[in-house]
Order: sequence, then structure tokens, then C-alpha cells
Amino acid sequence: MVVLCDMEHTGTTGETRRRRLGMISLAVAVLMLIAGETMLRNRLGTVAFVIFWLICLVFTGLAILAAYLDVSALRRRTQEEQRALLEKTLGEIARTKEMKARKGSGPPADFKSRGGVGPA
Repeated sequence: MVVLCDMEHTGTTGETRRRRLGMISLAVAVLMLIAGETMLRNRLGTVAFVIFWLICLVFTGLAILAAYLDVSALRRRTQEEQRALLEKTLGEIARTKEMKARKGSGPPADFKSRGGVGPA
């Protein structure tokens, strides 16, 4: 069996279900397209022809819906991760600033010996 995506690195079981649903729906739609255009082209009656292609359309729609839901979930998760990273970074900056403020509130000791001029 060919593995189309790395299941080890997918997130939740919902994500896995959405991707499998999309993959299966798309595969069924493609197989129906091939069968409808080759083997069944002249064999289906009018009503069967319409029903066959409506079913193919439903599977195509399911694949599109699964892809849309997957992209929406991925976008939401990415935004949450970016927000968490920003909050973590801002927290680290605040802690660093606080630590520097604790070390000394005035200028460095050698600042006056250089005549109040910046680094030598």
C-alpha cells in the first residue's frame, strides 16, 4: 500500500480522519470518472447516467469539503502556535529586561572613568 502522507506527523485524530475522508472521496471520484468515461460510457441508460454522475459529483464535493476543513483547521492551529510563540517571546523579553534592571539601576562602574562617554 502506498502511503500518501506521513501519519506520524499529523496532529489529531480529527485531522487524520479528515485527510483520509478526502483521500478516499477523491480516489472514488477519480475511479468513477475513469469508469464513466471508458467502460460505462455507452452502457448506462439516461437515468442511470444522471445518477452515476451525481454520485461522482457528491464524492468530488466531499473531497473538496474535507480539503477546506483541513485547511481551516491548519490555519487555526498555525495562528494558535504563532500567538503562543509571540507570548513566549514577549515573556522572555520582559524577564530579560527585569533581570537587567535588577543587576544595576545605574550606569556601569567604568562609565564615569571614561568621562561619561560610551564604550571605548
